[in-house]
Amino acid sequence: LRSRLRRSRSLRRTAAVAAPLSSTLTEGDGDGDAPVRLYFFSDEAFRPLRDQFVASIVDKGLELCETYVPCLGADPHRAAGGEAVYLFKTQLLLEGLEAIAPGDFLVITDIDIQFHGEILPLIRAGIRDRDVCFQREFHGLGVNIGLMAVRRTEASLKLWHEVL
Repeated sequence: LRSRLRRSRSLRRTAAVAAPLSSTLTEGDGDGDAPVRLYFFSDEAFRPLRDQFVASIVDKGLELCETYVPCLGADPHRAAGGEAVYLFKTQLLLEGLEAIAPGDFLVITDIDIQFHGEILPLIRAGIRDRDVCFQREFHGLGVNIGLMAVRRTEASLKLWHEVL
């Protein structure tokens, strides 16, 4: 994945904790009070983690979009489950982006995190006037795709199609 991301010219524009918005929005800004879709997925092996994750969500403005897969085919010897998991997640992200209106944004997250209070105000602040908002992996280096807010723009769709 890292080599695929490095090759992407679009990523150079968006690989930051919060990247500038690439184009003028025409159909709403996605930053209002409308529900925001939160996408996540799991398999049976991760049910306890999934249950903790869901229980930690307190925001009323999040619409939970869960995908259950009987077996993700995760590689137990690779961090984050390896290629099968990141390909599944990227496909889910693209399907989610295509299901929302241009200019709106979604959140996609792994289930191995827990929230301690409302997160939507923080996410809205991070994505405001931007295409994408990532977690920082290390100081000054890389992004972590465990929690992302992604706005439906041409640049975002292009980036994630290139990653896939």
